[in-house]
Amino acid sequence: MDVVLAIGSDDGVAVWLNGDEVYRHDVGRPFTSKQDRVKVSLKKGSNAMLLKISQGGGMGLLNDVETEDGQLAEEVTSHLQP
Repeated sequence: MDVVLAIGSDDGVAVWLNGDEVYRHDVGRPFTSKQDRVKVSLKKGSNAMLLKISQGGGMGLLNDVETEDGQLAEEVTSHLQP
């Protein structure tokens, strides 16, 4: 399934999907929702995603999984793993 990760971060961000780095944006910036849009393909079943933010001050992170037209991909669910 092709989806778009709509990512907002303070500061830079890197994303790994199923062990492969799929995006990196090294930048110093304040948080704003959906600053970066990254197209990825999810496999059927479970997918492991790791997001890492770089720090220069405050901290913020938001990641929505959307369809290409900007709607939430409602068939995708997520959970945090410690």
